[in-house]
Amino acid sequence: MAVHPLARHLATRHRIATGATGLLVIALGLLLAVPAVSAERPALALFAATVLGAGYGLTLTYALTEAATVAPPERLARVGSLVWTLACLGMFAPYVVTLLSDTFAAPSLLGAGAVLAVLCCAVLAAVNRRDQDSSGRFRQDDRRADPEGHSPPPRTAGGITLQPGRRSSAGRRRRSPASGP
Repeated sequence: MAVHPLARHLATRHRIATGATGLLVIALGLLLAVPAVSAERPALALFAATVLGAGYGLTLTYALTEAATVAPPERLARVGSLVWTLACLGMFAPYVVTLLSDTFAAPSLLGAGAVLAVLCCAVLAAVNRRDQDSSGRFRQDDRRADPEGHSPPPRTAGGITLQPGRRSSAGRRRRSPASGP
């Protein structure tokens, strides 16, 4: 919940900014966990867990935003539930690290996880570059693109409306009609 304002801000900067930042924050959290595990430092482990949680929140927000953007309205619930299912499966990662730590050193596994997060970030950036033409607009064959080549704003992400909306006199953001209830 604490990363939602940051996620909203990043989403206004660039389409993949939330996902890329989330993956890099996860990599940082995993790198912080390496000395925490090696030296058995609980305070550093707690800080690393907090950083990992922030990265998880950012990547989950990005995944839900992308699902809301690409899924047709009649399949949005199905695609959203698939995203949540995959996110819940990710909760088994600490258990997998524990099982593998009998064979590999835990710091090595955490370092490998950090490398994997950075590689996923690079893949995300490469896929995004491929989907855009030289002007930065999405290609016409991309089903997310409108006739002018702009990516439509997402409807919601984890219950947060990321679509530009009007502000009320009290400064609160109003939901736009396209974002739903």
